[in-house]
Amino acid sequence: MRRHFPISLVGLVVTGCVFVLQAIPFAGIFVMFAMAMAWSVVLVNGSIIGVAIEAIMGRVSRLWLLLPLIFYGGYWTVAALEHSALRELSGRTDAAKMQVMTGFDPAHHALVFGRDENGNSAWLTNNFALSVAYAVKGNVPEVICPSG
Repeated sequence: MRRHFPISLVGLVVTGCVFVLQAIPFAGIFVMFAMAMAWSVVLVNGSIIGVAIEAIMGRVSRLWLLLPLIFYGGYWTVAALEHSALRELSGRTDAAKMQVMTGFDPAHHALVFGRDENGNSAWLTNNFALSVAYAVKGNVPEVICPSG
């Protein structure tokens, strides 16, 4: 017998109930310890996939296949647009960095850095053409050098 609504939509109702419980401070603490944050991922995706399976098996109308197509198609569309925007922003940032890049000449410049895990600068001077590299020590007061 064909139903009007897929039974898999119950997962979305459960997700809504868990969301409401998380909004209530006292109950939210308990569902947080029960890993309710991960439930929504499993329940929503499981419900959408369940709707698709029910529609393919003929338990509900084939029109219900539109729900997973819209859900996952929308997700992939938004993800592709975000990746495209990130690539464009990265390209613009790299181009802007190239305009302000200054050359580093080890014969005329020194390198000052925080601390590495060993607290020394030997690795930098051994692996790069640096004659000297300065490390900030925690027991020395900070010195502010005038620019010039």
